[in-house]
Amino acid sequence: MTTARATTPAELTSEVLRAYGATPEPRRRQILQSLVKHVHAFVTETSLTSEEWLAGVQFLTETGQMCDEVCGGYGLRARAAALGTGRGASSRW
Repeated sequence: MTTARATTPAELTSEVLRAYGATPEPRRRQILQSLVKHVHAFVTETSLTSEEWLAGVQFLTETGQMCDEVCGGYGLRARAAALGTGRGASSRW
């Protein structure tokens, strides 16, 4: 069986939400579906390019890698702010 590919942002969002609808844990499903809605809306609103998307993913990856079991929310926010201003490990933003 061949399925039609989503051709609009709204169709793509609906397709992804349906896929996460099968997530067995209710709270995880809620979080993932909300994340998908917000990320898809952000990408649409800002007309994000592939290059910009990859830079954002890299930013989040680097921020997460700086955090360990000692790093609390404040430390993570401070490190993310340093990354975002070019004072941290990445100056792509």
